[in-house]
Amino acid sequence: MSKMKGFIVILILFQMLMFGCATSKKPSQAEIFNQFESISQLDKEVFRAKDLEIDSYSPQLFKKSQALLDESIQFAQDGKNEKAVSASREGMKLIRRAEYNSEKAKKIMWEVSDHRIKAIKACVPDLFPEAFGDTEDLFRSTNSLIENGDVEKAQKNQSELLQSYSDLEKKALEKGIIELAKMAFEQAKSAEAENYAPKYFTRAQKELNLALSIIETDRTRTEKANEHAKTASKLAKNASQISELVKMFKNRDFSDEDIITWYWQQLEIIDEPLEDKIDFAQPNHTVVQNFQKKIADLKQLYLTVHNDYKTAQDDIKRLSMRAEQAEKKQRMELSEQQRMQAEKERMEWEVKQKFAFIQAIFTPTEAQVYRKMDNVLISAHGFYFPSGEGEIQSVNFGLLTKILSAINQFPKANIKISGHTDSVGSAELNLALSEKRAGNVANFIMNMGRISADRITYKGYGDAKPIASNKTEEGRTQNRRIELMIINED
Repeated sequence: MSKMKGFIVILILFQMLMFGCATSKKPSQAEIFNQFESISQLDKEVFRAKDLEIDSYSPQLFKKSQALLDESIQFAQDGKNEKAVSASREGMKLIRRAEYNSEKAKKIMWEVSDHRIKAIKACVPDLFPEAFGDTEDLFRSTNSLIENGDVEKAQKNQSELLQSYSDLEKKALEKGIIELAKMAFEQAKSAEAENYAPKYFTRAQKELNLALSIIETDRTRTEKANEHAKTASKLAKNASQISELVKMFKNRDFSDEDIITWYWQQLEIIDEPLEDKIDFAQPNHTVVQNFQKKIADLKQLYLTVHNDYKTAQDDIKRLSMRAEQAEKKQRMELSEQQRMQAEKERMEWEVKQKFAFIQAIFTPTEAQVYRKMDNVLISAHGFYFPSGEGEIQSVNFGLLTKILSAINQFPKANIKISGHTDSVGSAELNLALSEKRAGNVANFIMNMGRISADRITYKGYGDAKPIASNKTEEGRTQNRRIELMIINED
């Protein structure tokens, strides 16, 4: 009887276990990303790091961060939420360190990186995968040495890497464009592009067949055949990329909504440097048009800044040449004391010329320029900010371009930016607003002027330092200003 009871108990436990196993279901990756913001963010950063080749420039830290991503997903699927969040946060710390190490490695390995990019553009990975893979292993291990602080040993590998990438590039260029197209097409087939990207795959096949047909019938028409081969290669690579993305969506159980969300996230990553939020409540074509306008504005600004900078550099070169010629003429005749005085006068003359140039580029409605010893103060009251806001408007790009031209006259100077408001509104609000405006101008100068952050400081003073009466509109206009001090003194 006791044996029968024991058997019944075991049977009940077995049924409970089977029932529990049958009903429990682990959440999908898409569900985990929706539930855990930290895991979703780490997944995006790991994906972004691959695009930036951080896995090649900081392989050890990238590998650890990727492992922590997998670990956090596993914890989440097992219901260990606290451990999942902890692992994802640790992964984010490592990916940030990997980004820093990657930038350091790129600076040290810049020449190798240039040769590597040329080899990749020549389709070396497709034509000579084994040799390229061996070179890439050495490239990653060399960057690992930099990660570990052994820069000297890493530099010893550079000559071997330079030679290897250069030799592979030369071999690839000699192999021919049609051969590259064939390789790209075979890769597309391996990626199952015929199923996942049939339109691109079919077009690639058609272009490749045309190239082969032309060569077979008339070998003198190499140029025409190469045109079709290039098109085939591009279409085949596009098909491969589409296939990889489709597979990624399928492997992660992405719904249609997840795919659109992923697309939005990619746009946000692209838009991030512009410090502007995308309004996805707008129609997609409006979002795209807004991107086009931003890029067009930035391109125009770049051209303007580049031209102004080139003109300023040409002026400085002419001034330097004149000064050098005058110095050479007097060097043999002047005493040491006289030469020192002449050098001082030459430098003073150059500063005056630069100051005159800066004064000339601003209109009275844009800014007033003052000289304070060797320093230059630009009091820019021509900025337009909407009331109560601190974001830079496109209407200010012209004035900002001139400010960059002025700063470029003194490449080693430090820049001190201060924001000022009129007395309308509370002192606390005006202080915060002036700080925000000064900060946005500082960020613009750093990003567009490529000026190191350690050369720039900024501060807001609100309405504490008026230069005119706040009782009149004209006075308030003068008080609403951004001041930039170009500091040349040691």
